[in-house]
Amino acid sequence: MKKSIQSILKMTALAFVASAFVFGCSDDDDNKDNSPGFTGESHTYTLAAEGDSDISGTAQFRERTDGSMVVTVNMTGTTSGQSYPVYIRSNAANQTGTTIVQLEPVNGETGMSTTIIDERDNGTSFTYDDLMGLNGTLVVTMSNETVVSQADIGSNELTATSRTYNLSSVGESAVSGTVTFAKRMNGTTLVTTNLDGTETGTAYPIAIYSSSLTTPGASAIALTNVNGSTGTTATSTTSVSALDAGGAVTYDQLNTFDGHIGVGTMGSPSTYIASSNIGMNADL
Repeated sequence: MKKSIQSILKMTALAFVASAFVFGCSDDDDNKDNSPGFTGESHTYTLAAEGDSDISGTAQFRERTDGSMVVTVNMTGTTSGQSYPVYIRSNAANQTGTTIVQLEPVNGETGMSTTIIDERDNGTSFTYDDLMGLNGTLVVTMSNETVVSQADIGSNELTATSRTYNLSSVGESAVSGTVTFAKRMNGTTLVTTNLDGTETGTAYPIAIYSSSLTTPGASAIALTNVNGSTGTTATSTTSVSALDAGGAVTYDQLNTFDGHIGVGTMGSPSTYIASSNIGMNADL
């Protein structure tokens, strides 16, 4: 259930009066958030601009003692007079998902919205603990549903652990770049490929292959193609949680994987236009 800002103010005021009456002037230095009506548990996500948007910001989730959450979205780059719908959706930001909760829209003039949540749009309970374990994304859109800013949330949130490999040009190719493996809270991996020297209108297939570049094996994980863009860095992202043949694969396992990455036509190394050893082969 979502509640308006007026309800928030009334409920907070009542909670403050009750707290003052019962506890007087007592302090609780161990509480992470001493505001009346809150448990002290909170988490803030950074929302990155998408596409050509200059809109970014933060979303803070605060747990209330009644089991609900207060979600405060604070954006910069919004336009006065515009309204920006906000959603919590299933799956990672680079995947297709369905709406779990629609939040109050961001006001273009203030760049803010505030929503109290205690259930999903389908009427089932939605707690702070549910949020922290969610396979989800927070999405800010225009009125036409174009995504302008988003963040992976819950178990999809990225940790500070990552590893980047340099993709070297092969033969006479002018294509090079990097591929970064970033660890999510749930142990899976976001793979981001950045290529320079690509051509507009050309799609560049990328895959993780088994074994090293000197003794290449079969394709193990097909990554998202990079669509070429002359004069700029072209990017693709892939959420990786399993091998193409089946079986889960974690970030830690990829970090020691006996493999390499090839950019170009799937097949023999002679068709790669850029490549790099990865995992246990990275220093070969």
